[in-house]
Amino acid sequence: MLLPMLQILFIYHYRIQALKLVIIAPILLIIFMIFTFYGIYRESYFLIKDGFDLGVVINFVSDRSEFIFAVLTRSKGADIVAAVVDQMNGSKNYMMFMPAIIEAITISIPSSIWAEKPIPLSIIFSEQFFGISGGVSPTIVGEAYWHGGVLGVLLAMTVLGFIFRLYNNSVHRVANKDSSFFLFASIFPSLVMMAEAVQGYLNGISLILIFGTMMIILFSLTIGNKKLFN
Repeated sequence: MLLPMLQILFIYHYRIQALKLVIIAPILLIIFMIFTFYGIYRESYFLIKDGFDLGVVINFVSDRSEFIFAVLTRSKGADIVAAVVDQMNGSKNYMMFMPAIIEAITISIPSSIWAEKPIPLSIIFSEQFFGISGGVSPTIVGEAYWHGGVLGVLLAMTVLGFIFRLYNNSVHRVANKDSSFFLFASIFPSLVMMAEAVQGYLNGISLILIFGTMMIILFSLTIGNKKLFN
């Protein structure tokens, strides 16, 4: 739900007026409060039988105040990273990044055309570490550790840092070029969400780049002195 908001703020910042901390801070505070309340709601959900009941949630928090501390300080992502490190401890069966690159490059090829298309890494990750078919966000650290241990984390963070810096510089260069700028704007939420799952959002960026570039080229085509699309 927050991804469209990220795009709107991105466009506003670069095309209308630079966002200052006094504007961003209240937005972040509201988001923090929303997710805190959602965490408490999830913890108390088993007590709510006939739809949402605020009174039940309030009573739950009053009786079990320790859950507020748990929601505020406990990160599910940290638990996932700990599980990955624990299971990979002493193992040499790292993914070594190549399957991730292949998946991102070939994500646009339908399975109906490529019957032997590799199983998505998100499914493999969930099955290997948690015994379920998908649904677990590996986190940027957990996923990088799965690929190459501590060195994998350092390498991934370094490479992504360079990519994000290149992206930032490119945005400044194309801020006044509508088609290129809005292509970058569509990518921005995926860059933010890479903290949750690198592979999934890398795949999304690949699709956006492929089809976005195709659309830009298509709408730029001319026949004689006339554009193919007005």
